[in-house]
Amino acid sequence: QPTLKLTPDVSSLNSTRAKARWAILRHAILKDKKTLGKKFDEQDRIVNDFSIHKFPGFNLLKRILVDSHDDSVDARPTEYELIEYEVPLSLDEKYDVNETCVRIRTRERRECSKVCIKELMSHIHYGVDNTGNTKVWDCSNVIAASIMGKTAGLRIEKSELEDNTNDSHLLVQKTLQFSSKTPFVGLENVLSLAIPRMRDGGKVLKVAELGGGMAALPSLFLASLGCCALNEPNKALPFIDVTITDGHPNAVESNEACINNSKQLGTMNNVRCKTMLWKANAEGASECNSLRQESMLRHGVSTSKNCPEFELGFDLIVVSDCTHFTNFHADLGVTIGRLLRVGGLCLLCQPCRGMSLNKFIDLVEALNREESDGPLFQVDLHNNYHPALSKQHKRIMQVDGGRSCGYNPNIHYPLLLIIKKMRAYKESEDTVAALQHVKNL
Repeated sequence: QPTLKLTPDVSSLNSTRAKARWAILRHAILKDKKTLGKKFDEQDRIVNDFSIHKFPGFNLLKRILVDSHDDSVDARPTEYELIEYEVPLSLDEKYDVNETCVRIRTRERRECSKVCIKELMSHIHYGVDNTGNTKVWDCSNVIAASIMGKTAGLRIEKSELEDNTNDSHLLVQKTLQFSSKTPFVGLENVLSLAIPRMRDGGKVLKVAELGGGMAALPSLFLASLGCCALNEPNKALPFIDVTITDGHPNAVESNEACINNSKQLGTMNNVRCKTMLWKANAEGASECNSLRQESMLRHGVSTSKNCPEFELGFDLIVVSDCTHFTNFHADLGVTIGRLLRVGGLCLLCQPCRGMSLNKFIDLVEALNREESDGPLFQVDLHNNYHPALSKQHKRIMQVDGGRSCGYNPNIHYPLLLIIKKMRAYKESEDTVAALQHVKNL
């Protein structure tokens, strides 16, 4: 193979990018014009040119600034702002729900707020970095809109699927194979995952979000909707029990603030936050088991020791923009396998981000080795699952390939990975298979 030689132009570009990375770091720590002096405007330009945040996101949810600061949880007035999100609610008449929309309120970091050195060193103090707590990433917005949206009208046109698949900007990894199935999104599909768990035979939808970040939007929306079942128990709507997790205590604190803010709009006592790191070891197995048991003990849910695997675990797990942490792939895959009930679904909303998504799918497929009981997971990957998302992508790419707005589909366009658990998780075999796969890389 011919050796790639760096031309002066390429070398200059690499040097510019390296300088840009340092400029972004300085800008994140010192966002004060007085501190940076004359360099502020220059660094601001560099950040806008090279930062992945130049693209504002697809913003599928209605987002309103309620207040320029949020005083909950000892927030500093200049650091946070209070945001309200809203999605229209359109359910079948059988649910007998009168509300026309679902609203939540979040505590979010202002764009001009600084990042302290302690936050940059979070991976040393807490075992996980603070990336998820720097902003509400667009994948959370997209998966929330997909979960809370309409089920009808989402069938994929074959021509559109082929167009997206052949998009060289969207797919530099040609090994990705997209499913031709109708994607399992939409609120009525999600609610159909609920099963009878209450002592009186009532249905419960148990939801867990992994890596919830600053504001776990999908979980907060489902919890808000679940208040309808709490306030009007005779409705056909199942009880919705929500657990938000993150490995970073700052993210857990932030989501607790979001829950408190959302309580201004109505009751929300069906959701809780937990600090949980993904661990493919005995400690992780114990923590996952405790999380499953805690969710079974709430609100009159049956807790028989003979409870079948079909009832144990969560019906729905949500993960957004977490597979780029390749060092945690085995831990994440094992955690999903431990927490899901048989027949339950995990929805992962992730951009390609280089080869990171490919590598995670390889890890999941490694758990589907030849077994007498069959594969552990059914895996489907979708690139066309929300009409507004696909339309925005096409419109942006038709203008100038996304260059003017800083859009890079490999970094910004979220794919939907749907994992269905097909059999009981075998700790001694499946965990070993995940760890062995990573070891062989």
